[in-house]
Amino acid sequence: MCRFKRIVFLVGLLTVSLMVVSGGIFGQAPMAVVLATAQDIDNLDPHVTTMNSNMRLIYLIYDGLCQFGSDPSTVDPMLATSWEASDDGLSWIFQLRNDAYFEDGTHFDSAVAKFSFERLLGVGGGPSSPYQVIEEILAPEPYTLKFILKEPFGPFIWTMCSVFCRIVPPSVMEHEEDGDWGQAWLADHSLGSGPFQLKSWEKGQRVVLAAKKDYWGGAPKLDEVIVRTIMEPATRKMELLAGTIDMAEDILIEDLDELIAAEGVEVFKAPSFHINYLYFDTQNPPFDDARVRKAVAYALDYDALIDGIMQGWAVPHEGPVPIGMWGRDDRLDGLYTRRLPLARQLLAEAGYPDGFTTTFTLAPLANWSQIATLVQSYLADVGITVKIEQYSWPTYIAMALGHEVELGIIGITPDYPDPDMFAWMLAHSTSELNLSNYQSEEIDRILDEARALSEQDERDELYKKFHWLQHELVLAVYLYQDLFRQPMRSWVKGYYYNPNMQPLIPFQAMSVEK
Repeated sequence: MCRFKRIVFLVGLLTVSLMVVSGGIFGQAPMAVVLATAQDIDNLDPHVTTMNSNMRLIYLIYDGLCQFGSDPSTVDPMLATSWEASDDGLSWIFQLRNDAYFEDGTHFDSAVAKFSFERLLGVGGGPSSPYQVIEEILAPEPYTLKFILKEPFGPFIWTMCSVFCRIVPPSVMEHEEDGDWGQAWLADHSLGSGPFQLKSWEKGQRVVLAAKKDYWGGAPKLDEVIVRTIMEPATRKMELLAGTIDMAEDILIEDLDELIAAEGVEVFKAPSFHINYLYFDTQNPPFDDARVRKAVAYALDYDALIDGIMQGWAVPHEGPVPIGMWGRDDRLDGLYTRRLPLARQLLAEAGYPDGFTTTFTLAPLANWSQIATLVQSYLADVGITVKIEQYSWPTYIAMALGHEVELGIIGITPDYPDPDMFAWMLAHSTSELNLSNYQSEEIDRILDEARALSEQDERDELYKKFHWLQHELVLAVYLYQDLFRQPMRSWVKGYYYNPNMQPLIPFQAMSVEK
């Protein structure tokens, strides 16, 4: 009898333990937030990807030295507890916390941090761009990390908040293949010290992250974060209204009023640093000629686009540096307006009096199809025939990064709040995100010099000079800067917004109260 009771007790204890691990107690479903997006996830390596859809999950899986909090003007500690810079800006010392662990049990210390930055630079992908200024990385004490820079770099501390430099432990090298730093394996696995870890991934359908109850920063309130890929905006809207999802992205502008009026749904809105623009293949005809690019800029009706498609959820904007950030010249706004005779004249001067045929390539994100159709109509007025081709998000991005797009559209948000992030990423010849692939020694020189200065006034003048130069060259046609909007069910609690981390949803601080 006693033995029978002991067996029953052990079985019951095992059952409760399994329930706790799986996120629920006595059959209770785990607390989860379900986000629907049109942007598929294709890579979870923080040192490889630059896509917002991937970085949103990397932000939850991996920790960095520093982080953005709810206040956009401050840098908060994370794996680093404090930091200081030398007077000349060439040396930075970070003191590190001693209680963080990775998924495989690796203990975080300065040697781990040193390896991670060496891996970031060794991989050499787009995320490494802001960190090429690092000359040497030292770990003089177990919890002291030191960077020696090649030259002063004004936004250095801000870059420490970026998802690009999240910490990956040396154990990733157990999965290295042919000197790839473990990239192939880490693309679809997780190995972070953050509050969540990868639980399951159905490619093209859903990704599930599970909370780590022993996270050094405190256990998240949520048990799971579920990101579903739903391509049709109408389906995302209907599921949000039905309550089968909790949050939705890329909702059509014309559907926002319905969601705002719906019971149990809220639409958070705020100013953003998100800019949207057309880019060209500047290395091949016809867009290798600045006159052709300028003709496109003069063919568009920006006010009609903003009023008709964005319906007041955006403002006109010119240049890569967003409104509200220093380093831009506001006098440029509105200089490109719809001037059809001038557009036709520029095309004739470039050798295209009868126009030409081009292909507008895009992904199925909210409003992009509408924008493409409108651009198609506007360019037809000056003799340019536009064919529209749409691909899945991963395919489209691969084409854009491979410079296989003749005319395309993209949106960009900051990874750190400095003009360098926008200007360098969009226009420097070495930047992976220079989608127009324009090569200019003059632009490179201006941006390199601005990076090396520490005085904001001096840097501001250089960025304004660049602002005018890119305007004349028409490296891109800037459409608008939109207002941020996040539809969600009212039972979602703890959400906050920081324009410096727009695509990064703070699931670690959120909960569900139904």
